[in-house]
Amino acid sequence: MVFTFMSSIRVALKSLLPIALTFVLLASAQPVLALDRSDFHRLKALDPAVTITSEPRQPSKPSFSQRTISDHVGRAIALDERQKREIRSFVSRNPNMTSLICTGTSFENQTESMYRAVEKRAVNACNYAKLLKPALITSQGFKISEARNYNGRVILVGK
Repeated sequence: MVFTFMSSIRVALKSLLPIALTFVLLASAQPVLALDRSDFHRLKALDPAVTITSEPRQPSKPSFSQRTISDHVGRAIALDERQKREIRSFVSRNPNMTSLICTGTSFENQTESMYRAVEKRAVNACNYAKLLKPALITSQGFKISEARNYNGRVILVGK
């Protein structure tokens, strides 16, 4: 009978051994047990007085920021002063930014020359940002959009 009892304790302990446990003694000398929430039901079965508490989590901030710079006039490729100011503002507001993706967007069914012009706008935007912050890793892209309000614009995404 004693052997059966000891073997059942051994089985219970073996099931608890894989659990990551941390014991901390508080000022009241009561041991506190920290464990994974998924193993709570095993302890509850051994000792109904066991309770679980959790620390509140802070919501995580997105690790990127996005900005659409103002539209170019016609088929212009060069950046005007307003667009340069928007790019300067974007770079200065994100001091921890290490990479920048410049995506030229155009509405579908545009001419091929318009697609190339929008892609060159994205290249110019990234080159200007690289002048402001030389350590910045930049890449350019092009996307055909169904939204008319993105036609001919450049979207900046910083990470």
